[in-house]
Amino acid sequence: VTGAALDTVVTAAGNNVTLTCPPASQTYVLLLVWSCRGCEINDESSHTDVKLVEYKSDSITHFHHEGRIQLDANNALQFKPVRATDSGRYRCHVNNKDEVLVKLIVQ
Repeated sequence: VTGAALDTVVTAAGNNVTLTCPPASQTYVLLLVWSCRGCEINDESSHTDVKLVEYKSDSITHFHHEGRIQLDANNALQFKPVRATDSGRYRCHVNNKDEVLVKLIVQ
């Protein structure tokens, strides 16, 4: 993806992990979507971007792993706890324009 930097976060399974979304702190957020590619959803590895959490107009929708994965007050994605199956490429998309990519490696 052009213009999106790829950060890498490495952690151990069982830890609590937060993936930040810097563009969300630099603008008024109308729509924010966290998605993942390569992580396991329903025991299958995703080969396309799968929506995890969507924030819009003061409502938050959890599509997968509700209770274990959530948004914090800064629109960062929190894992409590993270699992090996969470490894993958995460995308935070803000207002359909700004985005950040994070590669999560859980060992």
